[in-house]
Amino acid sequence: MTRRNTIAAILLLGLLAPQLGMADCQIGCLSYLQISPGPDCIAEITPDMLLSGNNDCAGPYEVVVMTEDMIPIETSPHVTSAHAGMTLMASVIDTDSGNQCMSTLFIEDKFIPDLSCSDISIPCNVLPNITLPEQIIKDDGWLVNNGCTEVIINVNGIQSLADLNFAIDFTLDIPTGTTLSLRSPQGTSVDLFDGSLTAGCTNSEFNILFDDQATLDYQALVDACLPDSEIRGCYQPGDNLDVFLEDDQFNGNWIFTACAGVGENLMINLVDLQLSTGSILMPFPIPAGTQVLENGNNYLLEDFDACGPTILSFVDQSMDENCNSENEQTITRTWTATDYHGNSSSCSQKINITRPGLGDISLPPNFGPGGNPPLNCEDKMPDPGNQITPN
Repeated sequence: MTRRNTIAAILLLGLLAPQLGMADCQIGCLSYLQISPGPDCIAEITPDMLLSGNNDCAGPYEVVVMTEDMIPIETSPHVTSAHAGMTLMASVIDTDSGNQCMSTLFIEDKFIPDLSCSDISIPCNVLPNITLPEQIIKDDGWLVNNGCTEVIINVNGIQSLADLNFAIDFTLDIPTGTTLSLRSPQGTSVDLFDGSLTAGCTNSEFNILFDDQATLDYQALVDACLPDSEIRGCYQPGDNLDVFLEDDQFNGNWIFTACAGVGENLMINLVDLQLSTGSILMPFPIPAGTQVLENGNNYLLEDFDACGPTILSFVDQSMDENCNSENEQTITRTWTATDYHGNSSSCSQKINITRPGLGDISLPPNFGPGGNPPLNCEDKMPDPGNQITPN
């Protein structure tokens, strides 16, 4: 008989026996408990959670979590995402006397999806449609102190590039020169962080998306970093990522470089390179490193909720602006995430459709064998002919 079956048999016999056993002591358990695992969807079942009443057994105690058929689970005394939504049994055993008591557990996921919406601005000639990015996620974790560390992100099969975003999750204790940069296979380099974080930005956590279209600029990111802060959302990088679109070579090794100053501990948890070959990327309200997949008219999020998959959807409400606004149109996009156990949350994202400016004017290419400019600006007096009507 295996140890697991032996424990199950002992527990089953114990249920049929009085709670006064080898020693003259008593032990009692709560009859029913509702257990809500933490953000990692793991909870440890401890004797203090189960015991009730006058317990005068000296212990030590052992907890065994079982199925309703009295079979101990693999992870006992811990419950995990595999047990969310289940009813289990748990026994507390006084290992000195052999006395035990039993509780019924219901494992319930109560954590709502954690969304973070960020506003963006796009030109009027771009449709605010969702394009799923090509994501290359590296999550090995790198500790950087008093030096630099390079992370190689290999890209293959990209023939053209319409947009690029970069997401990152990291923590730092005392910024003394934090710099983050990204270099393309062609050698083009962009500074994401330029070392301007102040010493007051201590013990901070970052989970951010660098996006040229973000409403919040790089200075807003620097200003948001206060002691013991948690910074999330979408920000413009130190330098524009659009310069990568002018490259001819996209496949190969992209290199992310993180540098920390003297006495600084910079922990890079993961990096997430996001590429689009079709159109501008519209940011999802999710943390860095979350994989997004199409699911009919909605989106399936992987590695977002530890207790199971999550479905993400959105509804748009648009409003045409008047001449006093710098926007041609404003779209309010309401995102809703619903996890596997029915918990849901929402947030709203503002998409500013900006009016065209001089930079948006497209001129025809040079014409003719001589390569004349599209507009010939020679000095010529117009000949009004007979089209002038005297007063």
